[in-house]
Amino acid sequence: MSSELERRTAIIVALRCGRAPKEIIDFFKSPKATVYSIAKSSRSRRTSRKDS
Repeated sequence: MSSELERRTAIIVALRCGRAPKEIIDFFKSPKATVYSIAKSSRSRRTSRKDS
């Protein structure tokens, strides 16, 4: 598994566990835009699953 995929998965897990994006940015030392982009795509996927 690529480290990029592992990092993305870890960010999604942290978001689902209720961690704030700021906490995730600080912990993983990830760019703010990356974390917010992942959060946005994760939210939209969960929303679309509820609609179907």
